[in-house]
Amino acid sequence: MAHTLSVISDEIAPDIDTAIRFAGEHGLSHVDLRSLDGRNLIDLDDGELAALARKLRDAGLAVGCLCSPLLKWLPPGMARSPQAHDAFGFDAGKVDETRLFRRAFAICDRLGARRLRIFSYLAYDGFAPADLERPLAALLDLAERRDGVLLLENEPVCNINTAPAMRAFVSGVAHPRLRALFDLGNFAVMDAAPEAAEIAALAPWLGYIHIKDHMPGRGMVPLGEGAVDHRGALAVIARHAALEQLPLALETHLPAQGWAANRTALAALRRLLAELPLRT
Repeated sequence: MAHTLSVISDEIAPDIDTAIRFAGEHGLSHVDLRSLDGRNLIDLDDGELAALARKLRDAGLAVGCLCSPLLKWLPPGMARSPQAHDAFGFDAGKVDETRLFRRAFAICDRLGARRLRIFSYLAYDGFAPADLERPLAALLDLAERRDGVLLLENEPVCNINTAPAMRAFVSGVAHPRLRALFDLGNFAVMDAAPEAAEIAALAPWLGYIHIKDHMPGRGMVPLGEGAVDHRGALAVIARHAALEQLPLALETHLPAQGWAANRTALAALRRLLAELPLRT
């Protein structure tokens, strides 16, 4: 089975047309969506979403994941300002969780996307996993009604940002519509690369994988030019889960190099996957 590969459109360029051309020239059938022309997708109106859906449909592209900002904010009522973070056009100040939850799923419906990326609130002292019970219950209810899947990402600025914490939380909820979004590059940025045993324990709970590379002293670099051991991590995942069924999306975090960086990273990812031993 061929791996499903994708790229987050705004990693190529702010506009969708350039991302569509990239996908066509590089044999991709999926794109992930996060922002468009500097605006977060969750802030687009229905007319803009309809136009976006038409362009993707005409290009024969499916949406692998809506990379939403859901729960990349502080809990309601917490009296402090959100810490600085990559917001991709979204204002994490005053939010109406109920409205944004519903809006995110409505956007998924319009774009034909089943997978919705979420977070675990921006990090704060005293966090406990129980703090997520209320919002997660609302999101899972929507996922059930809309046939969606929630993907919890390990984000450095959020509360659940280590492999053991991700495994403990997702396995503790043990809901078929909640999976982990594994981002090894995010662990590396925190200097918290997981051990093989930690990756193995998390592997059965994965639903998606983000690919980025990092080199200490240089920052983000195209895949294959950094120190992040994707080969080792993917080999572990392949031994403990059906890696070929897990979509992989590039997230280079190199906007100035957009097309070129993603072209290099995509070629490196395809070589890496071709060289991995098959699961037995």
